[in-house]
Amino acid sequence: MGRLKNTIVYQVGSIDQSKDYGVGWRKKIKPFLKKFGILVIDPTDKPINGYNERHENVKLNKKLIYEERYDEATHILKQIRAIDLRFCDNCSFAIFYLDLTIRTFGSIEEISWINRMRKPILVVIEQTKKRSPGWLLAIIPHQFIFNNFTEMKNYLKYIDDEHNELIEPHKSRWVFFDHTKL
Repeated sequence: MGRLKNTIVYQVGSIDQSKDYGVGWRKKIKPFLKKFGILVIDPTDKPINGYNERHENVKLNKKLIYEERYDEATHILKQIRAIDLRFCDNCSFAIFYLDLTIRTFGSIEEISWINRMRKPILVVIEQTKKRSPGWLLAIIPHQFIFNNFTEMKNYLKYIDDEHNELIEPHKSRWVFFDHTKL
């Protein structure tokens, strides 16, 4: 294992607006990430005790909002937001799956939060990089935006290889701890 061993990735992407509640792509890529020794934070299966964004809970939140029970919905959603932003604080990097046909609100706050810390955010755009929203290109270096998961996986292989010299913008975004000194 190389540079990515013991790093922590946070998986960013729509949950409540996705047909599969955001589970599919996260579950599919997890084994690949774990081969590198990467610790994976999946918000659809939060590694904490407490509230999870499983489909039955997402349905409950939608029902509360539809029934105009805003105080109850707000109480639950504020907990989710606090937990997810804490995950953003603790990750080494993020993977953001962006499908431009799906509204996403929390994901935008999460990548903004992570970007302020100058952590790498790897974006896979379902409709390809050519369809990148202009504002996204102003936030995230284009070298971190990919047409598909295969391209992103190849990039992670490159980053993991300790023999590869990192140049800008990679060099200033990736920080690797020497775990023998911890």
